Amino acid sequence: MSVKGLIFVCLTLTFIFSSEIIRPELRNEQEDEIINLSDYDYPRPEQGDSNLRSSLEYTIAILGTNDIHGRALPMNLTNPITKETYLFGGLEYLSYYVKTLKNQWGNRLLWIDSGDQFQGTIENVISNGTIITDFYNIAKVDGSTIGNHEWDFGRSFLNSRLQAANWEYVIGNVYNNLTNKPEILYNSVTQKLFKVGDVKIGVIGLTTLETPFTTTGDLTYLYFKDYKDVIKEKARILRKEGANAIIINAHVGLACLNEDEEKIVLRIRIEKDIQGTCEQTDEMYKLLHSLPDGTVDAVVSGHIHNGVHHWINKIPVIQNPDGGDYFNVMYLTFDYNLNLVKEKIKIEGPIPVCDKILKSTHTCSPMDKKNPKTNTTLHNYIFHESQIKADPEILKVFSKWKDQLEKYKKIVGYTNVNLQPSFLKETDLGNMITDIMRTYKKAMLQFSIMED
Repeated sequence: MSVKGLIFVCLTLTFIFSSEIIRPELRNEQEDEIINLSDYDYPRPEQGDSNLRSSLEYTIAILGTNDIHGRALPMNLTNPITKETYLFGGLEYLSYYVKTLKNQWGNRLLWIDSGDQFQGTIENVISNGTIITDFYNIAKVDGSTIGNHEWDFGRSFLNSRLQAANWEYVIGNVYNNLTNKPEILYNSVTQKLFKVGDVKIGVIGLTTLETPFTTTGDLTYLYFKDYKDVIKEKARILRKEGANAIIINAHVGLACLNEDEEKIVLRIRIEKDIQGTCEQTDEMYKLLHSLPDGTVDAVVSGHIHNGVHHWINKIPVIQNPDGGDYFNVMYLTFDYNLNLVKEKIKIEGPIPVCDKILKSTHTCSPMDKKNPKTNTTLHNYIFHESQIKADPEILKVFSKWKDQLEKYKKIVGYTNVNLQPSFLKETDLGNMITDIMRTYKKAMLQFSIMED
């Protein structure tokens, strides 16, 4: 069995054991307290005519997503204390968040995605990626880069996805080794200047140098150029074109610890806040410490499935875990002359994506880890004065794939433990998949390398 086949088997089995898609309208819901998820002082657009900049400050919002990995549909989970079912993740909920932020910020919102949009789920495979592209098209993402796993299904698949997109991909460091020039893929540019309200935001797209070692796809005649030289060149071009700020949109990641013991703590952060440490050997960490001061102003990153809302070498970075279960928003504030005021940059997140949340933790987690036997009831919730629910427009488009998914939703077993992956130790999930492969007679497996 090929490496791609093993990855698909593992992901398929994980899907079967961990999720059964049940829409909220198909279950009985009792009326309950509606929780204000954003019960803190979050940034809002300044009042007045934005074109005249009647305020001394001018703020825009940057919505960052990454590593959706084909997970269009939510997982159905069960609260272990109350036995109540709820939906975790799901692009129909993420879409409603996007609409909420667009209603609030209008043309002062820029949404960029940092790649790995497709590989990872059954719904992505049976739709040949269409279900994911449809989501981004309908929700109107402004731009994205590509990840290492965008190459997994071959050039034909990648080209079809790029051509079907209503937005441009920004890909700055993929080069052709025959011409030694950037490889211009379909519907892509090497850098892009976005008009966001009254300001111009330059975006530089990057793909990880690890791509040749982390994809099964065809990379014939391609190489991935070192980030530093690409960034310096593109930043110079974008500044000349009038960029008020420059953002790296990169499928190049890092891992950071939260400043608290809990993995997910939603709040507004500023640079002066106490922050958890970040892994200094990761690509993005080393990159940001290598750039001359003032080269770039912010980063939306991906690749490493870790929640990040940190300042690295005084540069704010946002990044989310995989699957579209969380996202971050970065707020950039400019003075009257539209110069970026770096000390006023704020990050809101990580924001959970689900149909209900726990009052005690403001997350979609199944229980309060600090006090697991209390405050376990799940509630409907509002975010920025809007009650979050499934976006009917997305549900309508996704519905055409539901019948084709039915045969994959057959329950073949149950587990009483949470099958969480880990890069640091042996896991129950890895052992389960390995045992299944070992006992599957048709596999004739003698040796394999897998990542859970």
